[in-house]
Amino acid sequence: MGIKLRPKATKAGKAGALFERALRHHQAGDLAAAEALYQDILALDRRHDGALHYLGILACQVGRWEIAEALIGEAVALRPDHAEARNNLGTALWQQGKAAAAAAEFAAALRLKPEYAEAHNNLANALKDLGRLDEAVERYRRALTLKPAYAEARNNLGSALQSLGRLEEAVGHYEQALGLRPDYPEAHNNFGNALMRLGRLGEAVGHYRRALALKPEYAEARNNLGGALVHLGRLAEAEACFKQALAAKPDFPGALNNLGGALQQQGRMEEAAARFERALALKPDYEEAHRNLIYGLLYRPGVGLPEILAAARRWSATHADPLAPASVPAVLVAAERPPRLGFVSGDFREHVVGRLALPALEALRRAGHDFVCYSNHPLEDALTARFKAAAGAWRPIHGLGDAAAAGLIRADGIEILVDLSGYTADSRLLLFALKPAPVQVTWLGYPATTGLATMDYLLADPVQVPPEADAHYQEKIIRLPGSYLLYRPIPDAPEVGPPPAGRDGSITFGSFNGVQKLAPPVIETWSRILHRLPASRLMLKAPGFTEEAVRRRYRELFAGHGIGEERLEFAGRTTPADHMAAMTAVDIALDSFPYTGGATTVDTLWMGVPVIALIGDTLAHRHSAGYLTATGLADLVAADPDRYVELAVELAADRPRLAELRAGLRARMSASPLCDEAGFVRAFTAACVEIRARLLAGEPPRSLDLTP
Repeated sequence: MGIKLRPKATKAGKAGALFERALRHHQAGDLAAAEALYQDILALDRRHDGALHYLGILACQVGRWEIAEALIGEAVALRPDHAEARNNLGTALWQQGKAAAAAAEFAAALRLKPEYAEAHNNLANALKDLGRLDEAVERYRRALTLKPAYAEARNNLGSALQSLGRLEEAVGHYEQALGLRPDYPEAHNNFGNALMRLGRLGEAVGHYRRALALKPEYAEARNNLGGALVHLGRLAEAEACFKQALAAKPDFPGALNNLGGALQQQGRMEEAAARFERALALKPDYEEAHRNLIYGLLYRPGVGLPEILAAARRWSATHADPLAPASVPAVLVAAERPPRLGFVSGDFREHVVGRLALPALEALRRAGHDFVCYSNHPLEDALTARFKAAAGAWRPIHGLGDAAAAGLIRADGIEILVDLSGYTADSRLLLFALKPAPVQVTWLGYPATTGLATMDYLLADPVQVPPEADAHYQEKIIRLPGSYLLYRPIPDAPEVGPPPAGRDGSITFGSFNGVQKLAPPVIETWSRILHRLPASRLMLKAPGFTEEAVRRRYRELFAGHGIGEERLEFAGRTTPADHMAAMTAVDIALDSFPYTGGATTVDTLWMGVPVIALIGDTLAHRHSAGYLTATGLADLVAADPDRYVELAVELAADRPRLAELRAGLRARMSASPLCDEAGFVRAFTAACVEIRARLLAGEPPRSLDLTP
């Protein structure tokens, strides 16, 4: 939003001569001399609009926006028909976050001078800040019609299109902006952002690095580079980037939030929480950082259901409750027809939640359910194609604001809207706060209460959420019989191999959960098992272990309990098929706690590997217990760490049972509720019909138990 020096006709006499001298100094970059002369002029003539205006421009140039607003405002009051002054007043207002007042000044400048390209661009910036993105796009296009080589407007148009989710269009405009001005660091940074959202991570890194070569102290680009490196699994480099961004800009909430995420992925949960808390202290309305802080509670030992509910309710009170509508949509479909469903997720793609949700949605489609998928992520892959084929309609909402997305859901006549994300990445919980459907349910993607008053139900099973836990959930609980999910392995899942213990006689334990789940009490408990069985080994495989710094940290943690590195084997990021193949190198899997395995546990069981689990009170601490119970292996679930150790040692000594489980676990799973498509569809349908019937009868939500 550049500010142009525009010499104008001056007043006669001494003030006029001083003004000419002041302009020459100003244009030459001698700001101190120019400021002194402007002040001399105003001492002679306080109503000299030129001196007021240009002294205000000088204040803009050094970032003194409040002073600029006052000075240019005086100039405009003296000369309301000065288009440039009104544009510059708008700039001073916009830089202070006063978007509505700025827009009014830019519009006034354009009434005076309709072909003023810079004012069109500036008005578009203000409209963008006000959330009026479509209007902003048209203003940027108008600026470019008037001034085709206007690199700033081209870059800004790309950013507006990116905010609308039109990423490919945005990329084209960034390319044009850089064609006009190759040394434009902001355009390189913005181009990197669009490429990252498109999954073109290597190219994004290149543009961030170019932005930083041009502008080394560019904290935003350094932060974004760190974000790309996180997605590439280069956590140590990412951590360094976030810390460099904070060195350049210490009170940078976004970099603190992202640093917290990088630390969390390395298993450094307490350090991560401190960064999220600091980000919130700097920016109390920072919804994403607040969400990350709450999600992190699920990994922290000693945090139970009451603390999680209280934290979720605080999040909701801050961010969601103020959005609650006065009324909710009415039921539109006749009562004799199945309810019309909608599913909202950022994970309708190759992602753990996508993998878990797809079998259920495909089964519902085969059973005649009509539903809409609302996708909150721009990337699509082979799994996305299957979601699209299953859905009656596909609605991308990643570029829509919450109000627009809510309007789309209402127009689709959705009766039961299902959240698949909770507090995880690409969540749209604030959309659910607007209550776009008469019944709203959270399921599968987040193992805890949302805390939202507008979320009616949480879908679970009797093990995941037992009846005595109901009081600690904001939602009413729907309990499906047997299992709350439908499992299908990946298509290229390898065959079950022979047990490693059969080859050399020693037991190999293993864990395939993310490092953020491996809390210090887990390491202590596993070390006790390894001490009880001195010939045993432990394989640890997770994406985080790709990093040597992470492997070193966990070697040190085990060393603190007397376990040498020769008994540990680490493996990092691989394809899903190779991840499952690695499970065949393990005799017994040791589950994490307090956040137990989800897809990891069912995949491990599918590979013929029994899992020793510890049960707790939270939903996250009961995942594996639920899957083991559904598979008929509840005897592998411990109630306390001492029993957990004993179960592992006892099973390691029972070689016949290990061989039997290895050979028969797939058949056992296939016959269990985890893989019972007809049973899952029957129960899911019954739940949907019942909760809609209650709504039609005017009854409030209440827990629903469909177990026999």
